[in-house]
Amino acid sequence: MAFESPLVVPGKEVSPADLLFACQVCAEEPLGEVGIIDRLRLSRLNDNPAKFQLLLEAFAGYILVDNWPKFWEQSSKKGSPGNKGIPW
Repeated sequence: MAFESPLVVPGKEVSPADLLFACQVCAEEPLGEVGIIDRLRLSRLNDNPAKFQLLLEAFAGYILVDNWPKFWEQSSKKGSPGNKGIPW
């Protein structure tokens, strides 16, 4: 693992800064200094644990690949017995 983020290492406490960093990594944004807008966001999340928990759960739902739709799976078999069900 490139970094030991609390979002991927079990047993570590997650902070609003960890969530912000994870969102920046997933969005492929350049990492560097924390700007004024991000400091405001961090301040709001630190002051409102319920909102932080809501956003953390939303992010966790996004990164769970098992929940993503599987477009390559076919629900019903069509065609010949030798057909593998590949859609193209």
